[in-house]
Amino acid sequence: MDFDDEFLTDNRETRERFIDAIREARPDVMFIHSVLDHHPDHRLAGSIARDARIPASVPLVVTNFPPTAIPTVFEMDTELGNHFEPEFYVDVTRVMETKTAMLSSHKSQAAWMMHVFGTEFTENMLIQGRFRGAQACTQYAEGFKLLHDWPYTGDARLLPLK
Repeated sequence: MDFDDEFLTDNRETRERFIDAIREARPDVMFIHSVLDHHPDHRLAGSIARDARIPASVPLVVTNFPPTAIPTVFEMDTELGNHFEPEFYVDVTRVMETKTAMLSSHKSQAAWMMHVFGTEFTENMLIQGRFRGAQACTQYAEGFKLLHDWPYTGDARLLPLK
């Protein structure tokens, strides 16, 4: 969406871009960052996405795309699961090799995260996946929470639950 890293702001332009992204994609389900995430951009992006899901359905809110149905929203787990208690687990064991390769290709983040946090984020993802997997009685899992805000739009049957 072309926002500078570390400088996402909540203003009219940002909200309109989020509304348009939702309208263009027309999702049945959205996965958003938790308000408990460690990164301020992630927390704010999750908050704006949650708030934008309703105006994306309102015809009186005019943007570049037509209104769409309100999607069901799930919050994603936080970094290393800090302060996050999943309601649902998805077994991701069969895609962990692909997930690891994809995260490893995110080169711009690796060096500074090791310098600042003293940790390797791909290894953190594997540790968290194993931990959530143990909770879900499988090798690797991811945890999610259903957004319980009004209007109620769906339930966990939309996830391939473990």
